[in-house]
Amino acid sequence: MMVDIYRRPELVLKALERITPLYIKQGVGMATFANNPVVFIPLHKGADGFMSDEQFRKFYWPSLKALILGLANEGCVPYLFCEGSYSTRLEYLKELPKGSCFWIFDRTDMAKVKAALGAGSASAAMSRPG
Repeated sequence: MMVDIYRRPELVLKALERITPLYIKQGVGMATFANNPVVFIPLHKGADGFMSDEQFRKFYWPSLKALILGLANEGCVPYLFCEGSYSTRLEYLKELPKGSCFWIFDRTDMAKVKAALGAGSASAAMSRPG
C-alpha cells in the first residue's frame, strides 16, 4: 500500500472509503458476538516516522477517525493501541468527541499527551508500562 500511495493515491483513497464501513460492521459484529462493547484496535502503521504528516492526514487519519466514530455511534468503545511514538499525531485526537474512545500509547511522552489533550480530553489515555 505504501507504494500505491505514490503510484495510485486515488485508488488508495477509494479502497479506504470502501473498506471502512466493512471494518465498522466487523467491529460491531465481534462486540455483539462477545457481548462486550470494547473493540481493540492495534495501530501498527500510523506512528511518527512511518509516514509523513501529509500522508497521515490524507490517507490514515480520515479512515481511522471514521472507524472510531462509526464504532462509537453503534455503542462500541474503541480501544486503540498506538505502537511507537504518536507525539506528532496528538493534535488529531482533539477532533474526536469527548469520551468516544480509549488510547494506550507505547512510546509517546505522556507529558506531551497531557499538554496536547489536557484534562477532560476527547479520549482517555494511558501509557504502556515499561
